[in-house]
Amino acid sequence: MRTLAAVIFLTAVLSAQTPQPPPIPYVASVKVNASGSTSSFTRRLPGGTFLASNMTAHDMIAFAHGLQPFQVEGGPDWIRTVRFDITIRTETNVGTGAARAPARRHAWPG
Repeated sequence: MRTLAAVIFLTAVLSAQTPQPPPIPYVASVKVNASGSTSSFTRRLPGGTFLASNMTAHDMIAFAHGLQPFQVEGGPDWIRTVRFDITIRTETNVGTGAARAPARRHAWPG
């Protein structure tokens, strides 16, 4: 009898929890930019595409976490010198916060 009551209680508790939304599927492409230019940009396009062109890993870490570049310290020297072109495509349009989530996952291991 106690086992049945425990099962009913756990079922009620678990069914009352709010389900989490499914993760947003995305595809990311990261390529080294060897243009020699120092100008860079980020852009969100209709259809769920995010572009970052000619950005350093240092700048992407700051962007992904909503920081100013001076707030990011440490790391190997290459994060401030090697530049990358990054394209992230999602299945749906996403807001700024959601666009930063894939960037955050790829910005720095660990």
